[in-house]
Amino acid sequence: MTNKIKQVNNDAFAGKKDNTDNSHVGNNIKMGSADWAFSQVDEHKFDEHISNSVPGYEDCHQISLWTSDFFLNNDSVAIDLGSTTGTFPLKLAEYHKDRSKLMIKCIEIEQKFCQFLENKLSKESKQMSHEFQVINTDLASLDFGQEEIDLVTSFFTLQFIKPSQRSKILQRIYKSLNWGGALILFEKVRGSDARFQDILNYLLSHHKMQKGFSESEIFAKSMSLAGKMEPFSDYGNRQILENAGFKDIEVLYRNINFQGYLCIK
Repeated sequence: MTNKIKQVNNDAFAGKKDNTDNSHVGNNIKMGSADWAFSQVDEHKFDEHISNSVPGYEDCHQISLWTSDFFLNNDSVAIDLGSTTGTFPLKLAEYHKDRSKLMIKCIEIEQKFCQFLENKLSKESKQMSHEFQVINTDLASLDFGQEEIDLVTSFFTLQFIKPSQRSKILQRIYKSLNWGGALILFEKVRGSDARFQDILNYLLSHHKMQKGFSESEIFAKSMSLAGKMEPFSDYGNRQILENAGFKDIEVLYRNINFQGYLCIK
């Protein structure tokens, strides 16, 4: 009986059979070691891949939509950083469809994602009163100017930006926000010490296997992100947010090692 129960538990956590090609990172995406690049990701597969990779990814969006009720009014300006396929900006527009015109700006560095997003917006936003703007630029060089922004959202974007540039970006965001405006920031976070980091990685691997990733795909993804993604600990994130000017910071969400912050100016 014990053996049968153990086998059932193992099967429940089992992913696909290992793929002999160790460059596969899941969802038919291939990357080399220390070579992760969004430019190499098929824009048609991106949403599926991130939904399978990030525990509760859809919940992150839903919580952000509900939270936006506190900050968006008629004619508000909202900015989404690292918009990729535009899934969240479109959800935001649909959620606030009864408001008069919002300006939603989508910031994305990859040209092919911008083109994909523009095509998507042209089809799906026809019945909306809101305005969209797709801006193809690097966040590190983005100038928010004197815009009065009510809400900035960022889903797992800053972790791909060099640590030396993150504080400057957050400072510019803080200055551009209206008083009482907010940044909703989701990031992968490191454990507070090596033991907790090992546990978090273990739990995340089990999550990915349940989503159908093989062990070799999980390992290949980890290898591809080396030097490309550098998440901070919760303490590190709070430090750079406070240094940027944010004093009112609350954790909205946490699932394994993915965390969402609400930061109000």
